[in-house]
Amino acid sequence: MIEDLFEQNYWEQNRIREKEERDSGFLKDSAGLNINDFSPQSDAKTRLLIRYFPRRFTKGGKQDISKYEPAQVGALFKKLYDYYAAKKKKS
Repeated sequence: MIEDLFEQNYWEQNRIREKEERDSGFLKDSAGLNINDFSPQSDAKTRLLIRYFPRRFTKGGKQDISKYEPAQVGALFKKLYDYYAAKKKKS
């Protein structure tokens, strides 16, 4: 029973660490992009969204962004960027 709790805790801590690494990687790789101007660099923004959130933004995912207009990708990217930047500031 105790071993199960230790194993569960290990996997939970591992999952949290992976999310933190994903979040900081996303912010770091986004640093050179123009976050506030939606349309420019939409190809780069799309690649980053798919790279860091593949289960959400790829074809067959929750939100297939391959059909989005550049401004839609930029708006979505900004919302995610702002969310993760604020989350990082809190910690």
